[in-house]
Amino acid sequence: MARDDAKTSPLVLALSWMVVLIPLGWGVVQSVAKSLPLFAGETAPAEALPDDDNEGRAGERSIAVDDRPGVTATP
Repeated sequence: MARDDAKTSPLVLALSWMVVLIPLGWGVVQSVAKSLPLFAGETAPAEALPDDDNEGRAGERSIAVDDRPGVTATP
């Protein structure tokens, strides 16, 4: 197997890594920014939660039921 000793230009190498790292870095920043509210530790008071009166009990949240055939939900 013959080996080609041609060297890659440092400029081409740098540009190639930038093509990979810029979108990757942008995605990481967006993921971190959108996940920060998950770790903020703030919870909404019970009064601020939406009131679902599916079963007539105020203050309790209901579980969504999937209406597809063959799918059953257990509380």
